[in-house]
Amino acid sequence: MKHFRKMEHSAAAEDVALDVARRWAEVEKLARYGVKAADVLQTITSPHLLEALADAARGVVSKDLVPTVAGPMPHAAPTELPKRHARVRQPHIFPRASTACSAGTTPSPRRRPLPTCS
Repeated sequence: MKHFRKMEHSAAAEDVALDVARRWAEVEKLARYGVKAADVLQTITSPHLLEALADAARGVVSKDLVPTVAGPMPHAAPTELPKRHARVRQPHIFPRASTACSAGTTPSPRRRPLPTCS
């Protein structure tokens, strides 16, 4: 099986993948800038231009590495998460759903009794 997986990619593609993995922080930053640029581009022009550019990039680079654009993209998310209050950081504990357990019901002679939770 490993042999078949190795045959799927050329040695050059393996070298590129290794280089991308080593420089992942830079690749992620570049991807974030790309999402922001796509947001600005579709806001100024139209989503159809963004679709055409993505299709062209998929033809040049790789269909596996460049995603398709199927219409208007959502706006880019903020780079920093909002600040949270200390009281929000406590874990939420939910009570057990006792309605899912049939506690204390008497079964009908025509129906099987439901299982009870313990």
